Amino acid sequence: MPPMKRLVLKYGLLAGGLMSAMMLGSLSLQLDLERGMLVGYAGMIASFLLVFAAVRAYRDAAPGGTVSFGRALAVGTLVVLVASACYTAAWEAAYFGFYRDGFLAHYEAATMRSLQADHATPAEIEAKRAELRRFAEWYDNPVLNAGATFMEPLPPGLLMALAAAGLLRRRRTPEAAAALAGAS
Repeated sequence: MPPMKRLVLKYGLLAGGLMSAMMLGSLSLQLDLERGMLVGYAGMIASFLLVFAAVRAYRDAAPGGTVSFGRALAVGTLVVLVASACYTAAWEAAYFGFYRDGFLAHYEAATMRSLQADHATPAEIEAKRAELRRFAEWYDNPVLNAGATFMEPLPPGLLMALAAAGLLRRRRTPEAAAALAGAS
């Protein structure tokens, strides 16, 4: 089998770097909340295309060019976990380094505009403001912040890992098995 650790780190760090760059780029552009989320998730999807590249590279380097669904899923999932850790580290550095107050103010302003556009009552607006204050206290805890951030890219990443495993698995044909047996 090809060295999975090196392959997972290579593709995971590439995907994580790309995802982090897209996230930090959208922060520097000061996009509104909806556009920022759109750019963020598009960056995640683009980054997780590297899961397909990782699984294919693993399969192609394997004896006989075969890989089981389980092994392909393991490779893809590990790439997603490394990439998600990179994304989380980049957000933690950005949030606690320079964006803490800006993010929460930006988030609250967008939420208040949305409530006003929906003609919320003053009581509803005040209740939401209190909820946002509790969120800000919770989000200022680095462990909780990191946990929430790590969970953002996991759903699309795991879907990509499942898709890659399903599409790129290749069973060993009787001819390939015989060739491998003869080569031993």
